[in-house]
Amino acid sequence: MKAQPLRLYIPRNSYQHKVWYMVNSTGFEYIMFVLILLNTITLAMQHHGQSDPFNFAMDLLNMVFTGLFTIEMLLKVIAFKPR
Repeated sequence: MKAQPLRLYIPRNSYQHKVWYMVNSTGFEYIMFVLILLNTITLAMQHHGQSDPFNFAMDLLNMVFTGLFTIEMLLKVIAFKPR
């Protein structure tokens, strides 16, 4: 069963349309899926008694993933322009 929207939002602004086209692409969705998967793996790797360098690496990776997910959110806000 495939659900289809009744109406498809397509922005008129050329810049917004480019961002909308990018965030609706299959490639973008796959990239975000891989990032979510990698983030889940890094969160699952944390354990009791981990070394300081490992702790630093995990903190750094968490900040990187947070930054990437924030960029995704901003792109989608630009693309779908809240009313």
